[in-house]
Amino acid sequence: MVGNLRESLYYCAWSCYTRLPLYNWALSGNLREPLYYCAGNHCTIVHVQVSSGKRCSTVHGHGTSGNHCTVVYCEFTSRNHCTTVHGQVTSGNHCTTVHGQVSSGNHCTTVHGNHCTTVHGQFISGNHCATVHGQVTSGNHCASVHGQVTSGNHCASVHCQVSSGNHCTTVHGHVTSGNHITTVHGQVTSGNHCTTVHCHVTSGDHCTTVHGQVSQGNHCTTVHGQVTAGNHCTSVHCQVTSGNHCTTVHGKFISGNHCTTVHGQVTSGNHCTTVHGQVTSGNHCTTVHCHVTSGNHCTTVHGQVSPGNHCTTVHGQITSGNHCTSVHGQVTSGNNCTTVPGQITSGTIVLLCMVNVLRLVKRYFEMEFFYRDIVKILQMNHAISISLRQVKRYLKEMNLARRKDYSNIRSVFNFVHTQVTSYGPAHGYRWMYQKCKRHGFKIKRDHISLMLNTIDPEGVYLRARRRLKRREYFSRGPNFCWHLDSYDKLKRYGLCINACIDGFSRKIIWLKVGRSSSNPKVIARYFIDAIEEHRGHPYSMRGDMGTENGLVAVMQTLFAGDEVTIPFIYGKSTMNTRIESWWGILRKKCCQVWISAMKGLQERGQFSGDKLDINLIQFCCMQLLQVPFFSICRNILPSNMSSWQ
Repeated sequence: MVGNLRESLYYCAWSCYTRLPLYNWALSGNLREPLYYCAGNHCTIVHVQVSSGKRCSTVHGHGTSGNHCTVVYCEFTSRNHCTTVHGQVTSGNHCTTVHGQVSSGNHCTTVHGNHCTTVHGQFISGNHCATVHGQVTSGNHCASVHGQVTSGNHCASVHCQVSSGNHCTTVHGHVTSGNHITTVHGQVTSGNHCTTVHCHVTSGDHCTTVHGQVSQGNHCTTVHGQVTAGNHCTSVHCQVTSGNHCTTVHGKFISGNHCTTVHGQVTSGNHCTTVHGQVTSGNHCTTVHCHVTSGNHCTTVHGQVSPGNHCTTVHGQITSGNHCTSVHGQVTSGNNCTTVPGQITSGTIVLLCMVNVLRLVKRYFEMEFFYRDIVKILQMNHAISISLRQVKRYLKEMNLARRKDYSNIRSVFNFVHTQVTSYGPAHGYRWMYQKCKRHGFKIKRDHISLMLNTIDPEGVYLRARRRLKRREYFSRGPNFCWHLDSYDKLKRYGLCINACIDGFSRKIIWLKVGRSSSNPKVIARYFIDAIEEHRGHPYSMRGDMGTENGLVAVMQTLFAGDEVTIPFIYGKSTMNTRIESWWGILRKKCCQVWISAMKGLQERGQFSGDKLDINLIQFCCMQLLQVPFFSICRNILPSNMSSWQ
């Protein structure tokens, strides 16, 4: 451009970047006209009158407010980015070499008519039209249109009638609303980005080399047969309906997406490759030699497969198998199964079901077993043989890890503060740590201890002073001995609590609140319900000398028969250590709040102890107290119990 510049140039006074090359050009002798400077921005060597022109160069005509105008030979008004305009232009943006009358034409090149470039006919409001030889109305980005074109955008080489075609190129037939259509030799309607279409095409988007009938085909290439609504289909030699991204299909296809080299009948197959048999709705299937129905992501399937997702090397019959590999027999609903040699149906021990494996790994991880211990437990108890590396990979996939990804300290602190204020200041750091784990928090025990020292320093001091050396308890196993007792701290208010706990596992057999804990019929009802729920009775039971245990002792003696020497053991409360120690835990977890609330009613004179007050408390509070009892039995605590007060 520097060497060919023979006209006078004008560079704006604001830019040193432009004046430096101007100085160099002046020294080299390229400037043959004097230099002029005015208030315009980016205007150079204006020989006529120019007002507020921005970025205008070599203006030989009359220009006003023209921005980015170059080689303008005629009258200009408010023109932006106009170049080499030989006629009258008004508010035209980015117009080049306009030989006729142009109004509001944007990005027009070589226009012999109105607003278009190299247009030999009549054009109105055409934007970005080039080499249009016919009639064009509101055509944007149309090039080489030899026929009648209406609202065609980005159309090139259109030899026939085109209506509302956007981005159409080389259309030899009838085209309506075609976007980005190229080399269409037949009738095309609403085809977008279609190339070399030799037959009838309707609403085909991005279709290329379609030799047959195509309707609403998107991105279809080399379609030799009848294709309807095929998207991204290539080398389709037969009938295809709604096929998306299908390639080299030699058979009949319906709604096949991303299918490649399918020699048989395929229906709604997505991403299927080299299917030699009949396939229906197969997604991402490869090398399928037999009958497949709705198989997703199946590879090398030699047998019958139905709704199988991500199945590989299946030699037998498979139904709804997800992520199954090397299955040689019959499998039903197997998820993530590997190397199954025989017939398997939803087995949790023999069937290596990935869902169950992940569930077991997660459960033992939450129980704080070491990784190597998880491997041994899975092998011994569940007959699942996996390596330590597999366990680590499964935990990584489930975003489970230790010593990282700890919870937000502020959130944990707020939770601990809520628990202390709601349930009382009797929680130790071990018990609070278990609570945080059950509520999904990841935190260190040391952090819990520091939080409790900050929130409840008095409670920490009191718990430290009550350290006792406990006697060692002995039990042969689960259900060897059940401990039975009643809790009388709320009995004066009409809330009678009775519980039974397994001595070995400390599992709560029942925890009930009722109107009476002294009636033997009520306790016997609790015992019968527990036997029905657990489908058996304990080896022995222990209780105090109260009358409420009479019927339970008789029934336990009948159930045990001659096998047990002492089926029911009577003793003092100090001997029934398992249930008595658990009452302290229950008071810390739940009952202390209720005891304080009832004492508050009594101190304020709102409870006198008569029958009416007791009945009112039973009516209002009995079910509310049973709710946390149910949660305690299921090892789940409510997040906040202060709202029940």
